[in-house]
Amino acid sequence: MQHTFSVINFPTATSLEFLTKIRGNLPERAQISTALKQSFIMNTCQRKLIVSMGLWAEDLIRYYQSEVKKENYQLGPTIYREQEAYSFLVEVVAGLQSKLLAESEVAHQFKQSYEEFRKSPFFNPILGQLLEKISKDAKKIKSEHLVGIGQYSYAGLTRRLLETHATGRPVFILGSGQLAHDLGKILRGDYPLIFMARNKEKLEHIQNKFQSPCFQIDEAANQSVWDEQIVRQWAKWQPEAIINTIGTEQILLSPAFFDQILASPSNQMTRLFIDLGDPSVINTPLTKQQGLFRLSDILELGAYFDQIKMTQVTKAKLAAREIAQQRMFGSIQAFPFGWEELQFA
Repeated sequence: MQHTFSVINFPTATSLEFLTKIRGNLPERAQISTALKQSFIMNTCQRKLIVSMGLWAEDLIRYYQSEVKKENYQLGPTIYREQEAYSFLVEVVAGLQSKLLAESEVAHQFKQSYEEFRKSPFFNPILGQLLEKISKDAKKIKSEHLVGIGQYSYAGLTRRLLETHATGRPVFILGSGQLAHDLGKILRGDYPLIFMARNKEKLEHIQNKFQSPCFQIDEAANQSVWDEQIVRQWAKWQPEAIINTIGTEQILLSPAFFDQILASPSNQMTRLFIDLGDPSVINTPLTKQQGLFRLSDILELGAYFDQIKMTQVTKAKLAAREIAQQRMFGSIQAFPFGWEELQFA
């Protein structure tokens, strides 16, 4: 049988390096070009997913597999098909494939990626229907099997980290996206919060929601401007910590910035910088020994708490596979000629 619902999962840094390397060499064959345009693509800090339907998905898979063999990569993409692909995607969206088990950020990333896909001129409505069902099924899995174990999300783990250094001083939050909102909700009862971000409209929404001081940084600001404005507010408020939620390829904070707020001998107070951004916007050799915690440190903390989650997680994964079996059988019944007959021009 010709497989026509497929997931290509690039889960590691090695795989992403491979993907970047071959991107410029991607052949302009009509099948592969069309498959990529009509694929759902999702990027997270742990993986890159390409989800495809139709005969041309297999052309895309064969191309990636041949390039892995040619370049002699030990860790190429992992391929999932049909029911296995559906189950895997449900687990991803429910946080069951994350290093931080049952975290909620990936569901938000899935939703954002789907909205971008839906607006594309190459949107595949059949694939769109499946993705919407995957989102609903993941939500069901979380509500029935994972309630209570998602408390150690990025925001929850950050709160636990802050508790070990608690002084009652304010906390700076850099950014205005979903993670900034999550941190605001979980921290506002214990800490005065100050938000700094580039998006004026989102900052106004945050200010109305949390009744916290907000400061806008010009979207065109360079690294020195970021350093200067944050240090200025730092000197005024003397916060306990800065939590960064911004992820971008641009480095926004320099080594000199961290030397000034963390490594200076004149700093007698306990101070933390917690970087949750991916890609990271910071540039410094400092580590958690100097008060700088990176996303990998947060994930390491989460791994400890994951041990108590495993029974519920096992049940949730079994439920995901049962739902996938039901969904895929229903989809086959809905398309009596079989998915292998579907082609999306």
